[in-house]
Amino acid sequence: MKDVSVIIPAYNEEKTIGQVIDVIHQSNVSCEIIVVNNCCTDDTSKVAESKGAKVVYCNNKGKGYAMEEGLKEAKNEIVVFLDADIADYHTNLIHLLVDPIIKRDVDFVKSTFERTKRWISY
Repeated sequence: MKDVSVIIPAYNEEKTIGQVIDVIHQSNVSCEIIVVNNCCTDDTSKVAESKGAKVVYCNNKGKGYAMEEGLKEAKNEIVVFLDADIADYHTNLIHLLVDPIIKRDVDFVKSTFERTKRWISY
């Protein structure tokens, strides 16, 4: 399997970034993990580095800018973008996104998901 660069733009995601990185490691796909610190004021970078991710820094100009900054650092031909605030990614997520590119020779894969609604009563 080809190597993959996984780019995770992050803004104050210390509570979930570790779980996202764990899902990537569970995939058994050779991945370069790049967390783009989008001016975090919490321990997002510390958690990401402790899980083996490379952390790069950018100005807080939005998620698209952070994605572009991560792309500049990526060393692999296949790139996956993940959100830093989704703690319950499926453990097979990287394979689901990358396999069609490798096995079916497609250029682009996009996933969708449904967020669970949480009702808060006051």
